[in-house]
Amino acid sequence: MPEGQEYHFPECLLASFPISGYYVNLAQLTSLSRTSTSSDVGRRIVYTNQLKRSTAMATLIAFHEVNDGQTWASAWRHGPGSRHEMFAKIGVKARTFRDPNNHEVTGVLIEAPDIERFEAFMATDEVKKAMEEDGLKVETIRILSEFSP
Repeated sequence: MPEGQEYHFPECLLASFPISGYYVNLAQLTSLSRTSTSSDVGRRIVYTNQLKRSTAMATLIAFHEVNDGQTWASAWRHGPGSRHEMFAKIGVKARTFRDPNNHEVTGVLIEAPDIERFEAFMATDEVKKAMEEDGLKVETIRILSEFSP
């Protein structure tokens, strides 16, 4: 990441999320830069030597609420035009989950071989349109990334 360059993320991506292979906590984060300070309290962070560089496939858990669980589930059925097919275009594999007692609470386990490509893809109009069509409540999205303590 070039020094002094700021990155702004859509609200739907704010959570623990690997950025360019560095694992960072993005809870309530709207931008980051190398010049940020810890006093920014969760709004911006500083890249430090404590961040881990990863070359392995990134595994993420995204969970969120949807307007209608059946509509969301239908979009993920395997076959032409499915969300599986959409993500497979960039080599991403996804497994779907939902709360058995409340089908409007859903999640996806994501395996992304190229996190930078995945991040760029998530910011495209195609993905934004898919989220809208699926009734995804963007403000409820939380993303967790795998890490080793």
